[in-house]
Parts: sequence; structure tokens; C-alpha cells
Amino acid sequence: MSQIGFELGGMWESSSWAIAIDYQCSGDFGNPCKHCHSIRQDMHGHAVSWICPRVVIAENEAGHSSTGVCADCIMDALAELERP
Repeated sequence: MSQIGFELGGMWESSSWAIAIDYQCSGDFGNPCKHCHSIRQDMHGHAVSWICPRVVIAENEAGHSSTGVCADCIMDALAELERP
């Protein structure tokens, strides 16, 4: 995984943000999207880990927490907004 950080663009809390490439996601609190791959599931069929090709990571709570969103999902949503 590689990560590119950015200082400008955070809208509040003087937050920085980054784009992570091939980010290893895991846990019960996230859901892989259609862009994710290498999904491993537990014996009950729940996703345990996956790789998201590009994740926008925005720090919040003064850097003690963060929010991650699939960059490809953001680009898909932006394309929908541009359609007449």
C-alpha cells in the first residue's frame, strides 16, 4: 500500500487527507464496494477483509480518527452528477 498526503482541501478541523492505493480493509464495520477485490469471508459469509484500489482518507477529531471512502465510488457519483 502506498499513500499520498494532501494539506489543502480539508473543510473543517484543519484536517489533512490522503489517497491510499491498494488499501487493506477489514472488520465488521465496513462493506466492500464493487471496486474492491480479494474479499475474504468468514464461515458465516461475512466479509472479513478486502482490498480497495483507491481510498480517500480524511482525518477528523483532531487526527484521532478518520473516514475512508472508495475514490472510485466518488468518481462514479461525480459522473452521475454531471449527467443532464
